[in-house]
Amino acid sequence: SIGMNRRDPSCEENDPLFFYSFTGKENLFDLIYTPEQTPVMIRASESGCSVCNGYEMLKNQAYDQFKLFTGEKYNDN
Repeated sequence: SIGMNRRDPSCEENDPLFFYSFTGKENLFDLIYTPEQTPVMIRASESGCSVCNGYEMLKNQAYDQFKLFTGEKYNDN
């Protein structure tokens, strides 16, 4: 949660990888989904890395739970 609700530039207080220099070849997955991009995600993206936040994980967990409770697959049309 270190980057949660942080909009300031990346620094030791809001970026768990502040010490790492991205090469642009990495894939970064941050479990945070609010804000959509955390400081570390912004820094990685600016370096050319592929980044993803936790929204897809949250959404897929909800779909799985829906199926567990209802026995039906969630239709997200």
